[in-house]
Amino acid sequence: MLYAQLPDGATESAIITATDAAEQPEGCLPLFYTDPPDVPAGRGYYWNARYRVVDGERVEQFWVRDESPPSPRSLSKRKLYNALKSRGLWDGVKQYLEAHDLWDDFALATTLDEDDPLIKEAIGTLEAALSLTDEDVERILAASVAD
Repeated sequence: MLYAQLPDGATESAIITATDAAEQPEGCLPLFYTDPPDVPAGRGYYWNARYRVVDGERVEQFWVRDESPPSPRSLSKRKLYNALKSRGLWDGVKQYLEAHDLWDDFALATTLDEDDPLIKEAIGTLEAALSLTDEDVERILAASVAD
């Protein structure tokens, strides 16, 4: 199960510390993800993920509309990992990175730029290999936008 802790006792934040653990770590609450709302084609906005403590018992992801252009986006590795892990896709992505000798690049990167040619190629290859739709990929990327 995934657990989360917001920074410095905040009740709402765009940043969390997530932990995958069998038992609830001290100071952490269960983490629940949601998919972003659909964006009608050509609307010129996207959704940013945020997190809030609900009833002092759990951390829920929610979405805030952002009027900024949707591309290029800088992706947070931590948010990307969390989005992939929660959908059961992380192992396949990690295998791809290792097989294509990209693991060191991934490990050293602070953020990933969506318009980087290697990232575009990896997204396209993984989309096909993991049978993801364009909507699946967009939900994962939208949940991974760096703050």
